[in-house]
Amino acid sequence: MKNQIQIASEPKDSKLASTLAHETRKNNESRKLFLSLCVVVALAVAMTFTSCNPDDNGDPDVDEFALAFDPSITGNFDGTITATVENVNHSINRVRAFIWSIDGYTTITLSSTDYDGGFSLTLPQSVDEQYLQPVTNFNNFSPLLNPGINISDNAKIARIESFWAYSSASGDFGWADFLGDFYHVKEEGLSQTFEKYIYSDRDVVITGSAQTVTMEGYPATRNYWISLGTGWNLVYEIFRMSRNNKLTITMTTIPIDGLYWDFIEDIE
Repeated sequence: MKNQIQIASEPKDSKLASTLAHETRKNNESRKLFLSLCVVVALAVAMTFTSCNPDDNGDPDVDEFALAFDPSITGNFDGTITATVENVNHSINRVRAFIWSIDGYTTITLSSTDYDGGFSLTLPQSVDEQYLQPVTNFNNFSPLLNPGINISDNAKIARIESFWAYSSASGDFGWADFLGDFYHVKEEGLSQTFEKYIYSDRDVVITGSAQTVTMEGYPATRNYWISLGTGWNLVYEIFRMSRNNKLTITMTTIPIDGLYWDFIEDIE
């Protein structure tokens, strides 16, 4: 049985989630910048309302993931994603899973399906090598060249962060038909979790910590407790703000429970 992390539960605040994914869809780098900034701002706002709560234990100095991590347990899953999404008042007809091209400006469709109050997608068992990048190329893993980060092999990976929704059922996936993103997320007080889907061409373990600066210039500690198996893996990215304004970003293959599907409408 896999180790599980359960962050102290607090009521869901849908307003917090609604700030997360409105960056420009046509440029991968600006999308990442905007997403990271929104998370930091949202957590800072949440901190002002919860800092006096004596029951809050969201202190990033306590790394419970390090204690629970077992490198022999990978994040492997069978590539099937099933989602039920509530309160989506849009004419969504199609959902698409994709990866970004090497240059970060175009996308490659991996799978798509009809939408009817939810969706089920099966990712391909393998991803063509031409679409894979060294693990250190990804912004999420940018500190991996830091001496404090250990990487067992120079794996090549591809990553899915969200699933795009379209009004057209044709499968053309034009920008005019784009409606927004589906994310698998969790909100709890001073923390916010996103589920990622990472394909790796080999087994690789990534561990350690590094002091870094987010893309918008906010200082943070990045922790890595990741064991990728060959194929598709579930990876969780947790943003956590402490009461003393410290930001910690943890990426782990330790399962996180209590996630829900959220739809973030496009604002363009």
